[in-house]
Amino acid sequence: MLEDLVMPKPVQIDADLYARAAAAASREGKQVETYINELIRLQITDVERMHQIVRALDEIAIEDDAKGA
Repeated sequence: MLEDLVMPKPVQIDADLYARAAAAASREGKQVETYINELIRLQITDVERMHQIVRALDEIAIEDDAKGA
């Protein structure tokens, strides 16, 4: 199990995305970090959803294997 643990990697924002977030923040009178943090939060939510789907598919496959055995 320890081999499955990895150090988190820093988030990298490309220059184009940062520029678009900065422009949006400027129009709204907010700080660019507000927009970047929201983008990161949305991405994490998407990854968590995908993990849930993969777990559900794994459970279905295990059940199917058990029925076929």
